[in-house]
Amino acid sequence: MSINNSSFYQLIFSEGLYKLKPEVAPEAVAALATKGSPFLFLYKETKQPIDPELLVMLNKMIAAVQLDPAKTPVHNVADQEMDFRVIKATETVKVILAFGCEPKDLQLVIPYKNARPVDHLGIRIFFLDALSHISEVPTRKKFLWTLLKEIFSL
Repeated sequence: MSINNSSFYQLIFSEGLYKLKPEVAPEAVAALATKGSPFLFLYKETKQPIDPELLVMLNKMIAAVQLDPAKTPVHNVADQEMDFRVIKATETVKVILAFGCEPKDLQLVIPYKNARPVDHLGIRIFFLDALSHISEVPTRKKFLWTLLKEIFSL
């Protein structure tokens, strides 16, 4: 049995099963790339206002892995949509730590398991528990610290 590739692609693209989005806006890439860090920290906290203690915890975490919080991009995907194509287009980000996020929050459709690395197009992504959940349970904090030491070779 042979599969006609052109018929397959025509079905996928013309039937709306896969829609190509417009090109990535250069200003979106520039805004993310200005920090030039190979690490990107994303979090999804929908409760407003965001508990300031969560942001303090995140900044302490960034400093603990010997990164400069001022030079490390951090984004709340609940407030600001994030597209993986923008991240990829920066050509600087190599590791994403996504707290409380799922692939759909990055406009991706990929399989994942919580706290397990996903390698996608040269970028390693860790989908982790939400910051609010980590802050509530000491064993989650300990697990996160163990994972961070492994990721950052500490």
